Amino acid sequence: MKITKGSIAVMGSSILVNAFKFVGIDKYIVIEDRREIDKLRDEIEKIFEDKEVAVIVIEDFISPYIKDIIEQFKYKITPIIVELPSPANIKAHDPKEYYKSRARKVLGVSIEV
Repeated sequence: MKITKGSIAVMGSSILVNAFKFVGIDKYIVIEDRREIDKLRDEIEKIFEDKEVAVIVIEDFISPYIKDIIEQFKYKITPIIVELPSPANIKAHDPKEYYKSRARKVLGVSIEV
């Protein structure tokens, strides 16, 4: 199996994006409010279609508004789409339950974390 390297792209609030920029991520879109999503839709689609991007991290408030784009890539090997809870709402999520439910949804199996 050939292993290729790819980059990571991030879409989310400035808090989330800045955290990823701190560790060297240089492909990102800052979206502070859902109303900005329509204006940034072309940029969002470019990131999904970029062959160099292997992983796309999306803040969870964005996902419902780009579900049509996400669905196009749902069963492809890359990019891997990772949804993270918004830093502002992290207390509303139990991390263990959140990732267990994500694993069930993505992998179709239940895992213990």
